[in-house]
Amino acid sequence: MTPRGRVVLATFLLLLALVTMAGIDATTRWLAGSDADAGREVSVQTRTVTVEPGQTLWGIAARVAPGADVRATVDHILELNGLARAGDLAAGQSLVVPVSGRG
Repeated sequence: MTPRGRVVLATFLLLLALVTMAGIDATTRWLAGSDADAGREVSVQTRTVTVEPGQTLWGIAARVAPGADVRATVDHILELNGLARAGDLAAGQSLVVPVSGRG
């Protein structure tokens, strides 16, 4: 094998080793994150509110969790109700809301 061929082969093997290690690291981190989340159950007290005409999710979040980060409470309400965005509210709709804010 020529010197150039050895350099090409060594470079290829080095890159292959780096890609393999990166893949193993990413897989390990993903599995560790999955296990950590699966074992952690967070109990949150909730109640149901009815959306009144003109109410916004921001206003509801501020009312049900005073002193909490309103953005985090809005996100939590969206998550609890399976809503994609805050604009998906309708008057008369029932919402599950946290008793106290998260975050």
